[in-house]
Amino acid sequence: MKESAGYKFLNIKINQFAFFDPDLERDDNELQVKNSYSYGIEPENGLFTCILTCIFSYQEKIIMKIETQATYQLNEPSMKSFVKGGEFIMPIEVVKHFTSMLYGATRGILVCKLEGTKFASMILPPVNLGKTINKPLVLTLD
Repeated sequence: MKESAGYKFLNIKINQFAFFDPDLERDDNELQVKNSYSYGIEPENGLFTCILTCIFSYQEKIIMKIETQATYQLNEPSMKSFVKGGEFIMPIEVVKHFTSMLYGATRGILVCKLEGTKFASMILPPVNLGKTINKPLVLTLD
C-alpha cells in the first residue's frame, strides 16, 4: 500500500469558535484540553477532509471550543491506491501527515483568535499523533 500521497491543499476553515464563559477566572494549572478527529472522503472528485475539534475545560466545565477543517484534493494515483473494493484505506503515516498539518494550523489560528485577550496564554499544546493515530483510516464508500 502506498505510504505517501500526492495532493493539493484546497482550504482551511473555522467551523466553530466559541467561548462559553469568557469571564471565567481560572488557575492555569487546571485547564484540560480534549481533541477529536474526524475524516471524510469524496472519491469521485478526490476530496479528503480532516476535521479537528478541541474542547478546553476547567473543573469539568467547557470554557472554549474550536473546530477547524482542512480539505485536500488527492491526485488520481493516490486516490486509486487508497480505494480497495468498497473501502477507502489510508495508511497511518499519511493520516498523521494530514492531521498534523491541520493541528499545526489550528494552533496558529487559536493564537490569533486569543491575541489581546486574557486567554492569550491558552495554547493548544503539541501532541504526538503517533499515540492517537495508530491504525490505518478505513472509510466505507457508498
